[in-house]
Amino acid sequence: MSNLFNLCEGLAAIVATSSGDSPANDGDSMTVLQFPANRRMGDVKRCAEALHRLHGEQANRFWRSEMTDFAAALRRSGVVQEEISRQAGLFMHAVQMELQVAFAIEENNASA
Repeated sequence: MSNLFNLCEGLAAIVATSSGDSPANDGDSMTVLQFPANRRMGDVKRCAEALHRLHGEQANRFWRSEMTDFAAALRRSGVVQEEISRQAGLFMHAVQMELQVAFAIEENNASA
């Protein structure tokens, strides 16, 4: 589990520096996300499953790539940086929760 926490340390830097063009935000507009990141259960489960089986640098590379792509996709949709950071945090938390469930099931099965 600590592996995921290590992956999360660079989240803000990845989200803030990933490339992509975004339209200027004059403060009068509001971004509406069709599917908030933490509700994208297919993506959450996919990432959790990958992180469950990957370790070390492979896991780090996977997570960095996922978060870079995540931020770039939101930026292309015109989402402002503050909301991208918030959505990234929600997504990361959802993946962590999914990993905790997987570890709990694994532990329960091992003790049975």
